[in-house]
Amino acid sequence: MLARFPLALATLKGGFRDRLLLGLFVVSLLLVCTLPIFGSFSMRDVTAAATTFSLSAVSAIGVLLVLLIGSALVPRDIQSRSIYSVATLPISRTRYLLEKYLGLSLLLAASLALMGTLNCVGIWLMSGAYPPDRPVVWGNYLLYLIFDLEKLLVLASVLVFFSAVATSSFLPMILTLAVYAVGMTTEKVKLFVETAQGAERMSPFLRGVVQVIYYLFPNLTPFDLKVQMIYALPVDPKALLLTSLYGFGYVVVMLTLASCAFSRRDFI
Repeated sequence: MLARFPLALATLKGGFRDRLLLGLFVVSLLLVCTLPIFGSFSMRDVTAAATTFSLSAVSAIGVLLVLLIGSALVPRDIQSRSIYSVATLPISRTRYLLEKYLGLSLLLAASLALMGTLNCVGIWLMSGAYPPDRPVVWGNYLLYLIFDLEKLLVLASVLVFFSAVATSSFLPMILTLAVYAVGMTTEKVKLFVETAQGAERMSPFLRGVVQVIYYLFPNLTPFDLKVQMIYALPVDPKALLLTSLYGFGYVVVMLTLASCAFSRRDFI
């Protein structure tokens, strides 16, 4: 199957050979081993505290993977001039960009699966040693990993867009990090603006700016199912479906814009 997408396969293999990826996996393994230490910070529910820490660690490492590995995909080919060799192949610039994104997506999926498995073992051991107040719902844990992956794919599409228009790997990384920070807070800010207190403290102009930012930047809050996992809360299938469609739509829009920009780019 992947043989039909040689650039995606090469991107996936190159990512697995990256020492940075190995280092992040080692860090993930160490975090799992230290779950009892961080769980002991809570005197009431040790397992819940350890689960909160492990889920946050998985999400943070995933974001680092996107920023540190994804930011070098396209700029590295341009700086090493290997992009000229790719240009001689019978593939379009759009396919080149999409295969790069596909390779990065597969790398993120494989990495999250491995880290999720390690954390699953850690949480299972913690729940056996320190029975939680609420039972661990492993279905919610699987949903958390799936939607965290979709959040990373949205972030990766934003990074690919910035890489398609920027001339260095540093600028896309910084801009994507800024988008991530805004995306994780924009819903909370919008909810505050819509309250009576927010309306009193903010001018109509600032409220308008918040509205524009809310609809322009990706809203990453719905992808975070940490609360449902930790407190064994039921999930709303309709909300999950809408979140999935929103993430898919945002990825399509960003990749379309990236393809349009990259097809008009001059590498000379």
